[in-house]
Amino acid sequence: LELSWEKTLVPVHITLGTDKEVMASIDQTLAGPDARQYYLAARYYHESGKDILKAYEWVHKSNEMNPTYWQMRREAQILADLKRYAEAIKTAETSKEMAQKAGNQDYVRMNEKSIA
Repeated sequence: LELSWEKTLVPVHITLGTDKEVMASIDQTLAGPDARQYYLAARYYHESGKDILKAYEWVHKSNEMNPTYWQMRREAQILADLKRYAEAIKTAETSKEMAQKAGNQDYVRMNEKSIA
């Protein structure tokens, strides 16, 4: 960002500590997490390219506690990124079945595309 007037230019540098804040929040939350908190931490790690094994550990724990089709899909995506394709397909099929029962055709289609 730059502020200018007449012949004066003042650069203004803005930095945000978003990643640092999110990481601190994850650490605090995981001191006593529920399934949703494990899932959210896993999703953040997965989407931001952090420790993929930790992301898998957390999403798997989330699904052990309270499996949902969207969490199962995330687990399948992480397994695929880990090149554990047979497990990824099996998990995506489970997610698809759960999505069908819940009436969520978007997740059915996304899982079908991932399995193909």
